[in-house]
Amino acid sequence: MTEDDKILFYGDHCWLPYFRQYFDEFEEFGTADTRDVDTLDDGAGKLILEQLDKGSKFKILASHIVGIDSSGHGYGSRSANLERKLIDAESLIRNITERMDEKTTLIVFGDHGMTEEGNHGGSTQVELATVFFAYQKTPLPMY
Repeated sequence: MTEDDKILFYGDHCWLPYFRQYFDEFEEFGTADTRDVDTLDDGAGKLILEQLDKGSKFKILASHIVGIDSSGHGYGSRSANLERKLIDAESLIRNITERMDEKTTLIVFGDHGMTEEGNHGGSTQVELATVFFAYQKTPLPMY
């Protein structure tokens, strides 16, 4: 295996019991403080940007940041904290796209929506709706 074949993961510790064997390198973040919406996102974001600064020496880099989700649960969907975490996520995405090379594709998606109270897990439209975003610096060839 070359350095370019590595599969990396940085983020929420809940992935490792299921997928640890697939990751060549990982850093997990967890906290007992459910209102800590920054530690995981800041740590994973820093490691993602460090990897991109090395020149995208990986096959897949997966990450699971949870600040938006935690803010919704802890403070509600209309809180200033949630707005701040949305801005933080936008900033991280901007920093990633600025560092990406032409061979790298960024895929961002949410796993669920949330109610006004910050809950999820139900079958309402606001709980089921989510976002999907893909970006590549150079356009894909049309066939």
